[in-house]
Amino acid sequence: MNIVISVDEGTFDELPISVQSELITLQGTDSFKTTQYIDPTSIPVGEKDNLIVIENGVVSFQNVIFQQQKKENSGSVMKHEASWVEIHHPRSYLTNCTFSESNFGGNKPGLRYCNGGAGILTDVVFTQVNGGALGVEYGSSSADMILRNVTFDTCTALNNNDGSCDPDSPLYSPQQPLSYPECLLTTSPVVFQSSFVYEKDMAPIPGYIFYSICSFKSCKFKNNQGYNAGAVELKGNMMLIAFVDCEFDGNIGQKQHQLDPSNVSDVHEANDMFISYNGPDESGTIVYGGNEALWSLGGCKSSSNAMQVIGYRDQDNDSRMYEGNYDISVIINGGKFTYDNFTLSSNGTKTGTGPDGFSQLKYVFRDRLPGTQNPLIVNVRQGKWDVINFFIGAVSCQIYGSGYDKTSFENSAAESRHLLSVVGGQVLLSSIELLQASTETNYGGLLVLRGDGLLSLYNISFSQTDVWQAQLSSTIFATAGDVQIENCIFNECEFDNSVERRKKSATVYCADKTGKVNITSSSFDTIKTFGYDSPITQSMRTDKPQIYGDGVVEYEGAAIYIDEAQQFICINTNLTRCDGWRVGGINLHKLAFSNMSLINCTFTKNKAMEGEKIQDFVSKMLIGNDLILDYKFLREDAINSIQDCSSISQFPLIGSKDPQFGYGVFDYLLQSSMYIDTVYASIKDGNDITGQGTQDQPYKTVSVATSRAASAQDRVTLIQINEGLYQERLIMIGGRQLGMQGEPIPDSQPQLPGPTILQNTEETIDEFIAVYNGTLEIHLLLVLIENRYEVIAQNAFYILSIRGLQSNLAITSCTFATVDQQVSLKDEVLNAERGANITIGTSYFEQILQHDTPTAHFRVQNQPLTVTNVTFTNIIVAQANSGAVKIEYYSTGSCQIEGCTFSFGMSLTANYMGSRTIGAAITLIFQEPSVESQSVIIRDCTFDTCMGDCCGALTVQGITQALVGLQISTCIFENNMFGSTYHFDQLPRASDVFFDMEDVQQFLDIDSENMIFE
Repeated sequence: MNIVISVDEGTFDELPISVQSELITLQGTDSFKTTQYIDPTSIPVGEKDNLIVIENGVVSFQNVIFQQQKKENSGSVMKHEASWVEIHHPRSYLTNCTFSESNFGGNKPGLRYCNGGAGILTDVVFTQVNGGALGVEYGSSSADMILRNVTFDTCTALNNNDGSCDPDSPLYSPQQPLSYPECLLTTSPVVFQSSFVYEKDMAPIPGYIFYSICSFKSCKFKNNQGYNAGAVELKGNMMLIAFVDCEFDGNIGQKQHQLDPSNVSDVHEANDMFISYNGPDESGTIVYGGNEALWSLGGCKSSSNAMQVIGYRDQDNDSRMYEGNYDISVIINGGKFTYDNFTLSSNGTKTGTGPDGFSQLKYVFRDRLPGTQNPLIVNVRQGKWDVINFFIGAVSCQIYGSGYDKTSFENSAAESRHLLSVVGGQVLLSSIELLQASTETNYGGLLVLRGDGLLSLYNISFSQTDVWQAQLSSTIFATAGDVQIENCIFNECEFDNSVERRKKSATVYCADKTGKVNITSSSFDTIKTFGYDSPITQSMRTDKPQIYGDGVVEYEGAAIYIDEAQQFICINTNLTRCDGWRVGGINLHKLAFSNMSLINCTFTKNKAMEGEKIQDFVSKMLIGNDLILDYKFLREDAINSIQDCSSISQFPLIGSKDPQFGYGVFDYLLQSSMYIDTVYASIKDGNDITGQGTQDQPYKTVSVATSRAASAQDRVTLIQINEGLYQERLIMIGGRQLGMQGEPIPDSQPQLPGPTILQNTEETIDEFIAVYNGTLEIHLLLVLIENRYEVIAQNAFYILSIRGLQSNLAITSCTFATVDQQVSLKDEVLNAERGANITIGTSYFEQILQHDTPTAHFRVQNQPLTVTNVTFTNIIVAQANSGAVKIEYYSTGSCQIEGCTFSFGMSLTANYMGSRTIGAAITLIFQEPSVESQSVIIRDCTFDTCMGDCCGALTVQGITQALVGLQISTCIFENNMFGSTYHFDQLPRASDVFFDMEDVQQFLDIDSENMIFE
């Protein structure tokens, strides 16, 4: 649950705030921004706490101004040696916030990300922040920072104690991981520092899949001053960077960086950017940030004085032959050459000067760095092109082929690298066939999208060069940015997703900070994504614990796997013969927005192989052959999101880890034929495999009939259960809207249950009949609880479990009883959580022995509980913890117990050795004081021969003030007894009603008694 904190106008004195594991949104009001102040003079000497620390929680700041309080006398802002906000979690968000007029000291800038912290900043302004505005410390794990339309204006950071982070320092070593405090975050207004080390267990996967990314889009840097760089400093070990359509103006760097070692006077300031990060890749080769920067800026502009950008890089074959600092300011103004429309052809040249254009794609892009406003356009003529390990980076471009039957791009199996990688840029590929080589190395994907970029694919055909060799890399792999796929064909591919593979793969695999995924008019045909070692057996865990140890599970699979994204849209798309483990077609694990769109899509013969290879019914409850919905959403979201789709795959079509939506609850959205009013089940002549649920071809078990029934919210589907004993492990109603009806005893008037029997089995765990935000109406059923000790041993489970604020339960003409009246149940027969709407009429609970729980436990809030003409007879609670019925009332909703009979019940401690105040019939607990009059009514009920320790029949507990809501009228109490007199004859006791409440005697004056008892 996201906790939204809206802060009204005013000044709030707060101690430092720590967010550990919550999901919180802190926002100002719509009409003004909320300003949070901190007074440094109020902090004890030596105290260096941050105002807000985000440890493991996800926090979103909206419309917040961070501003330090000025000193009253001088009007100046004192230095504060701690950050406004320190974030350790990779999923934090700041939107429309301002950091202004602040003064920081030490190594803590105004906003600091460390220990794996990262996030997204949108429309944020840093103005007049001295001592460091933004500092990010990347660790060993991938954590991406995305900045959109962020402004840094008149910020300073002049700390010159750079130690071993300075490439000019004799202490500097590119092989040495960075260590705090030698490497400071306040040597420039904006500092990104990486301590990433390529570990052995990452091999042989390329490093660029693991590097953290900093992505700047449409950001402005104006009139800033810093020591190493006037605006932005990128240092430490390897990372990936992207600057798109950014503007620099009037920034001033203080330090003079040595360029040519042979010329001591060749020193210059880096007025906009200083790029010094470097580190070994997967092969051990040192990669330098100064080289990477040559394709990491697109469409940027600078009006600062030269030199704008200094980068540390390896030898430049066109000029000097050494490693060191170079002037690479050309990248900040679009590169050396202009960009326009270009041609790529087999007769082209390296320079592209002839009529046939360029001969290779890399020559087109060399020293051209256009932004989104003026993308580079490349027209590719007919032919087959080897495109290997090509970094588009932050460049914006459009590449048009001559048709996917004429123009082909192919990567290389020998190189084991992607075809094309985008980091922050915007790329359109059109009318091309993309061929993917199968290799023994996972290199991420044929197309890789990282940073806050855009990958657009139109009229593309994807094929494998060898369809019989398993593929380890995805076709499209994205960790940030938007993916647009239109009119594309994904041909046959088999992915190896065995457990030992560190990185998993799919045709489309999106994770981390991926934005919008939009797939239109495309097809996915014959895609296999399950692991070769699935299912994992116990012998595999025993023989190879290093691979299949406890907790290791199979990869779920899916042709389209959305591990995490902002939004998912799929329109007019076909998925055919896609086989995964838990799902074959689409797996939506986590979405920021619940209103995904699946419109006019067709699913054909897709398979979740778990359903075929695992025989256990309950173990298959989470699968869906076509679609998995694991993200957070409401029922209405799914109903509105899936429109005009169809499927001819096998049941279940749609699955979810949420029990209210799992195992086919939404299948009717893909199969309109499921809209039938009645489904039939017959234990005698039904068949779960060939049955159709019709009267002539019924299903055999209730569990299968339930799972096949439609669950439309606007109507209830009836399951007609024929005569017989149905022994079932679990009947999962989930979020369905169902009715169950058995057959009555012949000629009984009124009709009585008996011929149709539902019974749990020895395999029942936790619950027998489960409702999660669904509707269940049961009529004329005998629920016979299998409780024999030799069968269920010590199993504890609910017979009927009702959960969720949207749940509805209606029971009429049913009987609940146990097989062995001498063996106690460890849990309730009926357990209802708060918020459920419950109606029970003319039913029977007979001869049930409970260990220490009630037979029926109701929690009433918001919705009504109505129990009418129900008989509870011979209900015994051995440990005397509750009556046969326990009701917890939470101030809202209504509770009406009318015309019921409670007879021969006991909640009595053995040998009369107890002194509890629990009556054997009802335990009523008022949990909150605010209760309206006649909220709880017990009327026309009979309490006969009920016995407890200090109370015979009815116990009322909780908050005394709530008694104004209780009315007990026209009830009969007879032969009820208490047993505590044998050993505790001095204790207060009552044969019929005991008010076990604080100061209740003062409340129960004459008027109050008349109000309660009528």
